[in-house]
Amino acid sequence: MISKKTFAEISALPIMLMITINVFAQNVRTLNPRLFQKIARSDTAVKYQIIKNGSVIKTDTSKVNNIAVPVNEKLVMQYGSKILSASKDSGKVINLPAFSQFAKTGLKVIPEVHIGNIGTRGEKIAYQIAFTENQKFRYIDSLARFCGKLNFLLISATNPKGNLGEPEKIEVHSDEVITIDPDKPAIAHLNEPSTEIHLTGDRVSDSVKIKIITESNATGYTTFIGVEPTLQIFTNDHDLQGFGIDKIPISVRIMGSTSSDSLKVNFTASKGTMTPNALYVKYNAPATVYLRSANSGDCIVSAHTSNMNSNNLVFTYTFPWVFLLASVLGGLIGAFARYYFNAGEKKFSMRPIIGGVLVGFIVAAAYYALGINLIGLDFSAELNEVTVLALSALGAYIGITRK
Repeated sequence: MISKKTFAEISALPIMLMITINVFAQNVRTLNPRLFQKIARSDTAVKYQIIKNGSVIKTDTSKVNNIAVPVNEKLVMQYGSKILSASKDSGKVINLPAFSQFAKTGLKVIPEVHIGNIGTRGEKIAYQIAFTENQKFRYIDSLARFCGKLNFLLISATNPKGNLGEPEKIEVHSDEVITIDPDKPAIAHLNEPSTEIHLTGDRVSDSVKIKIITESNATGYTTFIGVEPTLQIFTNDHDLQGFGIDKIPISVRIMGSTSSDSLKVNFTASKGTMTPNALYVKYNAPATVYLRSANSGDCIVSAHTSNMNSNNLVFTYTFPWVFLLASVLGGLIGAFARYYFNAGEKKFSMRPIIGGVLVGFIVAAAYYALGINLIGLDFSAELNEVTVLALSALGAYIGITRK
């Protein structure tokens, strides 16, 4: 015999079951096949994942019209392993809208369809993760690094705007770059504006391998960002003594490619002389040219090939006071040395001293400004105070030789 308490509990079971079913119906929604209309028909079996709080909690296979997703969870269907091109694979991109900032030819799409929540009422929305190569790796002279940019956005045509109930988390990795900022973006809105990722590299060539990891694919998808070859000129000193006295080396190199070719590089200087004014330079093999100063003032040096322009270098030509003083002092030293070694008991005279100073200056100026050796001694000396002094002293002591 059933007690009144047991009978009451049994009688309440249908009511509890109805409440449970009603609650389940409110928290679980069957997908609308229209969300997959470009990817799969409603009667097609697809593999999908259920994601909650950024983690995969279920992986299963079912027909599209039988898939049910809890309101507070997200579904992802992965239908490929390679990144798609929006222009070439438009049949695999759901209702691609037109974007004002990005041409369709440059838009790439992750082969996943995401069904997430939009707004506060749990309405389901379909979208895909897309990105564009906003800037190839380009050498920035002020940073002395190559910089590139990627722009990510969640494309959805059915809802041009809206905030997601849970942000879409992405990770960007690369072993070939130095910094990725941010490397783990979280996108919480549909379509534009995009989320910009900055990448910097030191020594990159041809293209840079990038891996994009999504919540449903920890292995990630591989893409490549191109590298623009760059022509660079550089030097350690930007101040020269003017009037043709000073000459400094300028290095030139072509970076950003592993090519074994050579390119003809032409050099221009707004003031002064470049030697040589053109030469062939191999990729990643630095070469050297020389700049000789002119009178005084600023000079801009640049280089170019048939399809590349270098950075500009700015030089300042100053009046050669240091050269003048060093040559005069050297001439005095050489003249006095010659006088005392050869004068004997002769009466002292300023005439040979002045002559020695003039000869010392002429010898130093001819050597450094014109490249003419007037004393007949073979030597190689870079311009500095000591070498100018020594050369002037030798010129005053030895004198100008005849050839």
